[in-house]
Amino acid sequence: QWQQMAQTDSSADLACTQFDALRGAYLRMVDRSLEPMARLALTLTPAQLQHLQKKYDKNNREFEQKYIRVSDEERLDNLMDRALDRYEPLYGELSNAQLALLRERIRSSPFDAQRVNTERLRRQTDLVRTLRELQAERGTTVATATTALRRWHDRVMQSPLPGFAAYSDTLVRNACEQFAALHNTTTAEQRQHAVRVLKDYELDLRSLTAQH
Repeated sequence: QWQQMAQTDSSADLACTQFDALRGAYLRMVDRSLEPMARLALTLTPAQLQHLQKKYDKNNREFEQKYIRVSDEERLDNLMDRALDRYEPLYGELSNAQLALLRERIRSSPFDAQRVNTERLRRQTDLVRTLRELQAERGTTVATATTALRRWHDRVMQSPLPGFAAYSDTLVRNACEQFAALHNTTTAEQRQHAVRVLKDYELDLRSLTAQH
């Protein structure tokens, strides 16, 4: 389906419809994965939980260095780099006009690094605390651990921070608009590049499915 869609113009509504479909598939995958994740969670050692926290700490330092403790232009440059990591593997090299369009779209986006970081830290703390509580309670069953992880994931999908859910929806809509605006400037060659990339994804997924 995406291979066909890549060959025609898009719109923000169409992009968001595809995002919603992906989110639905993700939630179905999570629902099937929670019990295996719970079984794993009950086997984690204190050293492994400490390793997880150290990994989070490293990621948090990198996030601050790229998006918080920088000037507005440096932040914009880093956001551009992140966007190009998504778009150029799909379309190939972007033209100067496309780069300028993308930069202006990012400049006017509602992205708030501090607000996003606050939610990131909340999710990390929530998960580590949930895992530690499961470890601390002797005789915790897989069913209890599954319920605890489901509640944690519910808080990921619907943050308890006031206003963050609406803000997240705004970010998603903005991303849909950004994607559609850029896609509609792509050349026939860039769209064929996208078709080939998506075809490779399809072949990989079919291969993985065949192995199971």
